Amino acid sequence: MPIGGCVAQFDGSNDYVYIAPNAFLQFAGNSALTVELWINPAGGTVDLYSSYVFGAGQFGTAASVDAAGRLSFTLESYGVVSDVQTSVGTVPFGQWTHVAFVTDGVGTSSIYINGALDSTSPIAAGVLTATAAPTPYWYLGINPTPMNWYQGGLDEVRIWSAALTQPAIQSNQFASLVGNEANLLAYYRLDEGAGTTAVNSATASGASLDAWLQNGVSYQQHILTSIAEDTANPAGDTVGAILPNDWISDIDGAPAKAIAVTAVDNAHGTWQYWTGGAWSAVDDGGGVNNGRALLLDSVDL
Repeated sequence: MPIGGCVAQFDGSNDYVYIAPNAFLQFAGNSALTVELWINPAGGTVDLYSSYVFGAGQFGTAASVDAAGRLSFTLESYGVVSDVQTSVGTVPFGQWTHVAFVTDGVGTSSIYINGALDSTSPIAAGVLTATAAPTPYWYLGINPTPMNWYQGGLDEVRIWSAALTQPAIQSNQFASLVGNEANLLAYYRLDEGAGTTAVNSATASGASLDAWLQNGVSYQQHILTSIAEDTANPAGDTVGAILPNDWISDIDGAPAKAIAVTAVDNAHGTWQYWTGGAWSAVDDGGGVNNGRALLLDSVDL
């Protein structure tokens, strides 16, 4: 389930996001690093992110999804050795999945899918001795070599100078961050909704790491139908319309078939729901709470 009001959409032909070279994103082979993001790939073999370098022996990293839904996590010493870890599990196409790629800088890389540890892999010794590139180019949705353009949605991209633990990944994946968290170097909420700038919300680096949407990367957002105050029997929006393109998945990864309402605030009006017969008020005085939920399926209003 992506967080916030928008996600970035890539068309698979030439869209990408560019992060200009910056000292904040210089990593060596023995650096701890975590890259995490929400992905909704449309299919095929596509690139998720890449750190592109040009000098022999410099450290670079990338991640991709293949046509079977398996993730690849690449760590390399440019021109010397490339170490690729492939996930055991797969990610579904057309559904949102949280993924995290972690290297501890000591000898182990890890892939997490929806907060669960998918696999670990030893890092090649030649990668661990790679030097930091003075001008690494970071991209979202493309790896310049080869060019497997990403098609689908991306959201909540975060780059950390630390090897996040599984509890930290699980704690963060459904939360919007403040931006001042320790070791957070770059943070793209991708909630701008318009324009060609992806604002970096990590306070450690700030605007120096703002990113640039290239060749028509677009935003997808849902705007609720406007209803005039005191309208009788308003049309409203169905649960399915509010949550387009499987923005929420249940615990087994399938699209959500219903939502549970556990709290409302009727201070400025009355929340109501429709299940096909008549509008009913939602009681905010104990009618719904953490132990008593109102369950609405995709066709309810």
